[in-house]
Amino acid sequence: ELELATLENGQEGEVETDGGQIPEEMIRKRKLTTWEKLLFFYSAPIVKFQYYVTMYLVFLGIFIYTLIFARPNTENTDTGDWITGSKYSGYEIYLLLYVLSTIPIEIIQIADQVPKTVRMKLWQYLQDVFNILDVLGIICFIVGFIVKGFGDSSFTIPISGEWDLHNTHHLLMILSFLTYSVRLIQMFRMNSNMGPKIIMIQKMMIDLFFFIFLMIIFLIGYGVCAQALMNPNQGMHNPDSIKTNGSIVWDIIMRPYLHVFGELDLDGMHDELKLGHCATADIDSETCTKDTIMHEPIGQVHYYLVMGLLFVYLMFVNILLINLLIAIFSKSYEDIQADSDIVWKVQRSQMIQEYKEVPIFPQPLSLVYHAFTFIRLIFRSCMGFCGDQDLEEEVDETAIYRVSMIEAESREEYQAKMEDEEEISTSTAYKDLKSELEAIRTMVRQVPASSASTGPTPPPTHPADHPPRPPPTASKLTKIKPLRVHMDSRKSPYPGSDVKRFALSDEKVSWLVRYPEYAPVEYTAPDIANQTSDLVDPAEITLKTKIQFNKINYATVNNKKWTIDRTSHHGNYNVVDGIPQNPKGRTGVIGRGSLQRWGPNHAADTVVTRWHRDNQGVITKIDGLPVLEFVGIFRPAFNEWAIPGGRVMPNERIFETIKREFSEEALANLSRPAPEQARISEMLAEHFKLGITVYKGYVDDPRNTDNAWIETIAVNYHDSTGKSFSKFPLQSRAGGESGSVGVQWIPIDHNLDLFANHEWIIEKVCYHRDAYNPIKEPKRKENEVWMTGV
Repeated sequence: ELELATLENGQEGEVETDGGQIPEEMIRKRKLTTWEKLLFFYSAPIVKFQYYVTMYLVFLGIFIYTLIFARPNTENTDTGDWITGSKYSGYEIYLLLYVLSTIPIEIIQIADQVPKTVRMKLWQYLQDVFNILDVLGIICFIVGFIVKGFGDSSFTIPISGEWDLHNTHHLLMILSFLTYSVRLIQMFRMNSNMGPKIIMIQKMMIDLFFFIFLMIIFLIGYGVCAQALMNPNQGMHNPDSIKTNGSIVWDIIMRPYLHVFGELDLDGMHDELKLGHCATADIDSETCTKDTIMHEPIGQVHYYLVMGLLFVYLMFVNILLINLLIAIFSKSYEDIQADSDIVWKVQRSQMIQEYKEVPIFPQPLSLVYHAFTFIRLIFRSCMGFCGDQDLEEEVDETAIYRVSMIEAESREEYQAKMEDEEEISTSTAYKDLKSELEAIRTMVRQVPASSASTGPTPPPTHPADHPPRPPPTASKLTKIKPLRVHMDSRKSPYPGSDVKRFALSDEKVSWLVRYPEYAPVEYTAPDIANQTSDLVDPAEITLKTKIQFNKINYATVNNKKWTIDRTSHHGNYNVVDGIPQNPKGRTGVIGRGSLQRWGPNHAADTVVTRWHRDNQGVITKIDGLPVLEFVGIFRPAFNEWAIPGGRVMPNERIFETIKREFSEEALANLSRPAPEQARISEMLAEHFKLGITVYKGYVDDPRNTDNAWIETIAVNYHDSTGKSFSKFPLQSRAGGESGSVGVQWIPIDHNLDLFANHEWIIEKVCYHRDAYNPIKEPKRKENEVWMTGV
């Protein structure tokens, strides 16, 4: 996610927070203008939904008026609502504009479908019933509107004879109105009460289709048999038939269907039976009665057969099938009741997303917006065809940024989960091994002395509190390259002093490994211990010390509130006897060293990259992959190249730290005149808008101790064109926390040796940018352990 934050110059930029939220107290707020308030209000999806529904209801109201109350204009005259010289009224023109304004929205919905091919996009789009209704409504209205323009023309239908085009227009408009009125149900899906019930109705429609299929079998069977018995020898092959073919088919379908709802119409069936048999027997219809037919053997048989079929039909359909449908609905209701709320919430979120993307202007005014957008798209396509690739690169860069954000977050969550599982499994295996060794010791002690003298010498035992340590394991590896924990953090002497760390082997780093002989050296740099500022931690932690670890702390100094972040990117860390414990293991030194805070000391590193190019401006490639180069600074205190960065000050946001440290260490901003400083700040605010968080966590820094350590957020800002960052006036200045002498663009075309774990961060940048990665995994020494977390 990107958090919008107010920059110092009043503009709005995007600050990378790696999916987290910036604390409210760390956000600098500014008052919105009246225009911005109106824009944000009317751009909100819920507000758009409300006035879109209002315009939809107006559309349906005008549609009703044109269908029922409007008079047809047959003389092309001005009759109030009608346009002079036209067959269309002003209301119909409004309806046409509204329908046309829905076409671009439907096209956008088709284009936004997940599949890549047009055929699959259409298939996915038509899976929604409301989309089908939209298509039918648009087609029927436009065809009906066009048909009306042909005037009073008519054509011949084989069954019904002459058919007026005006009737065709009227029927198409009725069908279009029907689809639009049914589509109104979609509007109620936003309601918390109606939404889940609409989902249930959609699910139950499937059960209803199966019921209709079964009912049609009984309906056709009974309808054909009853019609044949009541009207023998009637139809198209009998010229003396008293009924038309259409009425016979109608009776076959409608009479059984009405029986389902209790409309038996026995008197009508008697009249049907009488007329049919009298016409067949050449009996005068005036003298033909039911008694006359019942005297005929065939009349008696047909009458009782019809009544018997009616009895069986009603038993099966009205009693069996109807109750079966009720049971199916009850079962389906119970099954989908739990899931309907979830499905409704998903569909509601989709509608919110849909209304977030629709224009701010309601229909039919949105037609102007879509026309403008279409013209702008054609113009930009033409510009891109003519050779202007800046827009394409910008779009690609934004897409790469969003995809990389998702990949980075997912990868870090998966890695953290695997580390936690491996930590638990390692601890469990160690405890199991300890239990087995204790059991072996118990068995050895129980062996009699005599047997011990005659048998083989038992293996030497260890004291109970010093069990043999299990062999080292090398299972904690990352998928990019293992980060060797506490390599620089165990170097001696401690930076800026002659203090020698307690020597530690790789397997003794973890706190899970018991090490009673561990005697770390206590050291806190004099310049740090002598500071009396309330914003610097005291040299010793006592009961009076108001430090809350694993939380964000607040302090008031000179009537100003300060925020100090004491949380860790790796979750809660252990606090032993009121003193925080390094989450990555032992370092050989206790105290704070040269760090200002107990526990995590937060920092931010800026990885500014661009593609390395030759003298002709062509991107350099190795093994088919482009080569990156980054801005590096040389730290003389450690005699190593590093990424520009530094610690996060109280009340300072990450974005502000990134700008400040890069401007100080890579641009020497503090030594420049005030106008030049302002210009550099504007440049950074302009170019540092989109960044990828490539790493967030522990730093293997030589200044770390058992009780104080450095954690960083490394953000990568990339210039794909090579034109933006080339404007930066790189210049180094001695000073700062660690001092920096020398700054330059360093190509990543060879194996680098950088400060702390910056080499590992650079490798992750290469991975994110699909660039050439020359940083190879070094050969591991015998029994050396690589761990990404403990």
